[in-house]
Amino acid sequence: MYQKTNVHPDEVLEAILTVSVHPTKKRNLALIHQICFDSNKIGNKDFSLKSIGQAIELQGGLKAKSLWNAQSSDYRKLIEAWQAYVGPIEPDLREIKRTSDDLRLSQNIPDPAIRIIVEKLVKERNSLRAELNILKAQSTVIIDRRSSASVLESRAEKETGITVQVLKPAELNQLETEALAHAISPDLWHQEGWVEQKLGRVVMPIDGTDRSRTIFKPGFVSAVKKLLAA
Repeated sequence: MYQKTNVHPDEVLEAILTVSVHPTKKRNLALIHQICFDSNKIGNKDFSLKSIGQAIELQGGLKAKSLWNAQSSDYRKLIEAWQAYVGPIEPDLREIKRTSDDLRLSQNIPDPAIRIIVEKLVKERNSLRAELNILKAQSTVIIDRRSSASVLESRAEKETGITVQVLKPAELNQLETEALAHAISPDLWHQEGWVEQKLGRVVMPIDGTDRSRTIFKPGFVSAVKKLLAA
């Protein structure tokens, strides 16, 4: 049962419109609001989904049965705001059965504007819970840290039952290490006439000009040093 509130449905409609941008949804909200306004004007206190839904359908709006869909939650909030504004009425038992536990909980909140915020938070919680359940369903998690060939390390977590595989970066052998060290050695650069510039770029100046020819692109020297330090 809805508790009577002094919050005018105009305020609830305004709150919904701040997060609803689709033109069709705005038209539907405006139609529902007008129907509820006219119903209240003639003294009708029945703002059940069935009653308002039939009126909406007669005026060329939504199908009455669509008000129970998950996508119609904002429409229901506006209708509920009118019901709370005009005073409580015994709800249709069929409507209660079609309402989720979360929505039944939020209906105990007398302020419709606060009820909208609470329902939004509940939806976000349910979404995060669903994502968490998907992650829990994964029996294997692979962390790829490879740059090329790698060594595979696998271990099972006893508490969660999830197998975690860590793909380690490949290790350089002695020949590869010496080759990389030689590529950035001062002796080689002096012999070839190479010069390091900003950002690890290696160039060879062209005699008699201010120009130079790129030997290694920017980032080469720093990348090699990182490999050798790993």
